[in-house]
Amino acid sequence: MSKIPYDIFQRNLSTYDRNSELTPEEITTLFSFPVGDFRTRAPRLKRSQPSIGRLIQPVIDALDMMGVTNTKIRNNVIESLIHGMVYHQCTYWG
Repeated sequence: MSKIPYDIFQRNLSTYDRNSELTPEEITTLFSFPVGDFRTRAPRLKRSQPSIGRLIQPVIDALDMMGVTNTKIRNNVIESLIHGMVYHQCTYWG
């Protein structure tokens, strides 16, 4: 078993915006996210990060804490959450 890179209990959760409502910009970005070949999804995710950063930063931090370094796995996890947010039209914690 690999060691977790840092103590998860030291994470300051108050730094996250936990409002469950999606902003109009977030809705536009989420609905424009492509489905399909991984090679086209990954660059789009990187470009979209500023407009949906508050939505995916907690996931990125969790993946970092778990030591997940494989880009394909990281992007697939984030994409799954994006699809859930589009379907439910709210944040995944909402």
